[in-house]
Amino acid sequence: MAKIKLQPSVDAITRIDQKRAVLLSSGVEGTTRPNAVLAEFQAKIKDYKMPEEYSIVYGGENEQNQESVYSILAAMVLAGILIISTLIVQFNSFKKALIVLLTIPLALIGVFFGLAIFRIPLSFPGLIGLLALFGIVVKNAIILIDKINLNLRFGIPFEEAIIDAGKSRLEAIFITSICTILGLIPVTLSEETWTALGSAVIFGLTLSSFLTLFIVPTIFRMVIGEKERF
Repeated sequence: MAKIKLQPSVDAITRIDQKRAVLLSSGVEGTTRPNAVLAEFQAKIKDYKMPEEYSIVYGGENEQNQESVYSILAAMVLAGILIISTLIVQFNSFKKALIVLLTIPLALIGVFFGLAIFRIPLSFPGLIGLLALFGIVVKNAIILIDKINLNLRFGIPFEEAIIDAGKSRLEAIFITSICTILGLIPVTLSEETWTALGSAVIFGLTLSSFLTLFIVPTIFRMVIGEKERF
């Protein structure tokens, strides 16, 4: 009636979205980055022609990283909207709010320049560092413009009010920045996981702290009219 024989077979049939699937898993050793291994794997199989109705989907840590990146980008957009709204209400001026936001590109220049020099990849922790950096550099611009407005309310001439604000807020901005940078150095050097986070804040804050004291007053002098000076 029948012949019985032993042969290898799967112990379960896996389906994803009602399609049969074969799951393969692997790990990395030491300090090897999963993204680097995945990129190397994709480069080797890019010329391989898959049979019809077959496809390769990358999951695991790669999928989790992509989801995390999307979530942090959404958080950045939301934070940007909230920052703009708060600044417009605080200063009662759209131009002043935009001047404050100009410090963010200044910080990004420092971030990408520093990461490129030291060849540090911008990972998910690095994006978290960017989000924290935005809050710090915006705060520096706020206290500078707020001091200018305060000087103007006391009747100080426009250009003198700007110069005095830069001088009086120089110490506060630099001390805050230096303390933040020194506090992040041990975290940055402790584990590779936190290297991108600490580096993003350190490089961005270092450059933006210097440029904020020059760029913000200059642009304020150029774009703010008589009716908006208070």
